[in-house]
Amino acid sequence: MPIRSLESYLFERGLVGCCPIESIKNARLGIDVDHYMSRLLTPKREQYLDAIGGSPTTLTMFLESDLQIFRELNITPVFVFNGFETFNQMEHNQKENEKLAKAGRSTIFPSRNNITNTTNNNGNDTSTRINSPYNSASSSINSLVDTSSKELSLIQRNRAWSNWNTILENSESTYIDQPLFPNEPFRFGINPIDTRIFKANLIRYFIEHNIQYQVAPFVSWFQLAYLLQNDYIDAIYGSTDLLLLSNIDRFILGMEFPSKEMRFVDRIRIFNEFQVSQEEFVDIAMTCGNPLQPEVLPPLQIYPITQVFEVGLNMVLANGTDFYYYLLSNEPRSVSKYEKGVSSLRNMPVLFENGRVSIFTPNAEDKSKIPNNAHEFISQRLPHEYYFYYSLGLITSGKLLDAICSGVYKEDIPLGSMFIPSYRTLVDKSIDDFKSKELNLLTAPINRYYQIKAIKHLDWFGPKETNISHKMSPSVFERMNHILVKTDKDEPFTVANFIKLFDDKNADWESKFFVADVIFPNNIELGKKLRTPYDLLSTVLLRFLILLGFFDVDYSKKTLKATKYGEIFLNFNSLGIEDGSEFLVLLMFMKYSSISLNDSLAATENASSNDAISYNSSLSKFTLDSYPIESRYITIISRLMLLFSFPSKPFNYHGPIDRSLLCFRDYFQFVQLNMSEMFDSVCVSCLCSGEFDRLSLKNNSEWVHKIVAQMLFKLPIPNTLMAMMWEFYLQKCLHNGSIGSEAEKMVSDCFHANKLINGDIKQEVFKKGFKIISQFSSLIKECNRVGITNERDYEIYKNAVLFAQSTFEVKD
Repeated sequence: MPIRSLESYLFERGLVGCCPIESIKNARLGIDVDHYMSRLLTPKREQYLDAIGGSPTTLTMFLESDLQIFRELNITPVFVFNGFETFNQMEHNQKENEKLAKAGRSTIFPSRNNITNTTNNNGNDTSTRINSPYNSASSSINSLVDTSSKELSLIQRNRAWSNWNTILENSESTYIDQPLFPNEPFRFGINPIDTRIFKANLIRYFIEHNIQYQVAPFVSWFQLAYLLQNDYIDAIYGSTDLLLLSNIDRFILGMEFPSKEMRFVDRIRIFNEFQVSQEEFVDIAMTCGNPLQPEVLPPLQIYPITQVFEVGLNMVLANGTDFYYYLLSNEPRSVSKYEKGVSSLRNMPVLFENGRVSIFTPNAEDKSKIPNNAHEFISQRLPHEYYFYYSLGLITSGKLLDAICSGVYKEDIPLGSMFIPSYRTLVDKSIDDFKSKELNLLTAPINRYYQIKAIKHLDWFGPKETNISHKMSPSVFERMNHILVKTDKDEPFTVANFIKLFDDKNADWESKFFVADVIFPNNIELGKKLRTPYDLLSTVLLRFLILLGFFDVDYSKKTLKATKYGEIFLNFNSLGIEDGSEFLVLLMFMKYSSISLNDSLAATENASSNDAISYNSSLSKFTLDSYPIESRYITIISRLMLLFSFPSKPFNYHGPIDRSLLCFRDYFQFVQLNMSEMFDSVCVSCLCSGEFDRLSLKNNSEWVHKIVAQMLFKLPIPNTLMAMMWEFYLQKCLHNGSIGSEAEKMVSDCFHANKLINGDIKQEVFKKGFKIISQFSSLIKECNRVGITNERDYEIYKNAVLFAQSTFEVKD
């Protein structure tokens, strides 16, 4: 979030310069990822992203187009992501989450006083309307001046879903098997897409294309300022926040790639035009709101958000207003936010060239003034090694490290399942099953203060704060440091290759992964440590599976024994399961989730309420009523397909949607996120303890390509497109007597497959899907054999597979 309303004011006053992009030919260009993405994914693009989930479908198209111009001009981009939150940001985001939960509740569960029944000429009830400013068709979202942009986005999303439900209801008599289309966008225009959603996708893309990137410890534009001052880059492409730094003379604000022009800001020109000093500008910015102090403070909070900077500037020029003095005199409750923002500006940590994180002071004479209490307004300090791994993307989300510093682990509000009881149950279960172990792994190698520090788990659906019991004796690492994989093989790390370790007929795998002596002490010779990325990641995966109950450990006999879930996992290769990580997520979902692929979804305001809202699929009412059993089969297969995707072309999607699938995707996404955090935690624990020879990797590039690129569970669950294609394909087959060719054509036309799919829809969606269904069939048979699936569910899954396969057999 740049300084509020400043950018538009600069353009209005004609204070943004223009020059050809060629003027930075052969330069190293530092790019603020958040700012760049706000330019790349403009408000009019990706308006249905919140209805399908996943990463933006147009992301790679615009990214590749821009990178092509950079290559033509020999410009080397260096992308820098934002890092951890400061205290001001944490407090602000917590308030935002509380507002979001309240806004969601008011739109999904309106009070009885705000519900009106409408009648037709015969006096029969025909519809129910919610009398709320959030759902009124005549109300303008722009009129909700007291509402944050995130809250407006949620309101718009819920309004779009309400509109979608109306479309389904009004089409009950005509909709048979031709998918319907929404007619209202799901994203509110002023709120940029949160880059955290697709951060892992971007990092994977950068790795695959050998593009330099870095995750800043805290604020990306501070890290860019450090890189510029030390000549690691030649120019910065960033937001108006850079005007807060006195050492940045010019920066690029925007790039018009079609015309090959760029917009830039000249600091001296801006301050001459404004006729204010640096201190006065900072005073205005801290009151208007900026990344270091996100709220609009008095007296500017009463003015339209699009004019706050102009009003603040006029107050300074006309009346000599000192906003800090005003707050001290009139609004003491806001003084702390202002002071923390200014202190963060003067004392922001960045990652230095020596790999250490220290406070960056652009002016050398200011270094002696660094305060001793920076942890009170920025964050508590973590070991330098943690920041290094975070900068590489080895630690993806950073939420666990944020929790260690702040004492609070905050759950994100899901796209669709925020009021579904079974989803809340899954969130509650994650505390003991995942969070406590993860935090124990991360705090064990560092200062004892963090090991005994209380950390709370904070969700969006209840006022209670649950303490995470991460203090364990012996620690998780101490219990497992005699278990490791050491082959000294330098081969690619995959799930299939890992399982082959257990196929060695010449060795008893139940005991071969135990070592008599631990390998982490410094006096252990390097030859006994883990030397290859394959051994490191295999050790991490083995310990990961032990923590999640796939193996039982007998420490007295130093043996491993596979549990029922472990037995299934070890049979993946023999079962012909090729997509090992995806099916491992499915297996983990079956183990931990409080809902199955066969269960229906319903939202209630509280778990004891009978007033539930069902999230039905987008199957037609005719299908649901006429073929209730087959409808369940379609639901199971389409939910399975949520874990998979097809190679897509960049395409601004506007097509069929399904709320039930989006909600179910939230379950998979939550399980996958927890698996990712657990895998990352085990890996960091292994690295920090010294079990791996870190000097065997010569530079950051080797760390990125040999470790980060091969880590499991990094990428989020795909969007719902492949799942919906299968849903409507099977529905069409059901009504056409399993004639697959007609169903394929219908799906291809509805989803604009020639623009959306990079390849042939038959090959990339349906043949691939039938292969996945075959693997799922093998999996459920194995689950039934070992006894982790009840007979009822097994029969339903088996019949769902046969139903789907019948469309393939008839078609062939």
